[in-house]
Amino acid sequence: MWIRTLILMFVAGCIDTGATAEEPATTVEQHSMNFHCLNHTSIHVVTCSGSISLFPITIRIDSLRILSDNEITILSNDLNDVSILDGNVLDHNKILDDVEGKVLDDFLDAFLISVTRNEVDVCTLVAGAPICK
Repeated sequence: MWIRTLILMFVAGCIDTGATAEEPATTVEQHSMNFHCLNHTSIHVVTCSGSISLFPITIRIDSLRILSDNEITILSNDLNDVSILDGNVLDHNKILDDVEGKVLDDFLDAFLISVTRNEVDVCTLVAGAPICK
């Protein structure tokens, strides 16, 4: 009798009381990380970092002078606008071109500083390999 009770307890423990409903799969959104720009006063270079889509972006601008806090804020905010527009783009070449174009526009139009494409490095990592424009 004791063995029958033990077997019943074992069988009862193994019976599935019904599968609980699984949570629906969620889609992964591609969020952008805000850009943060800084002056490097000892070498007169401005650097910015952030991300667009799945790509971490670093920007190095060889400037003729140190940017003011207001100019740094303008540059950071304008790069954030690019990240919103390109947030779902998976083409790193388009993203790098858009970022480089925005940097050149800001320096020429907003800061009245002549900067060429040679003075702006926009880089990202694709499959662990650095790619720069």
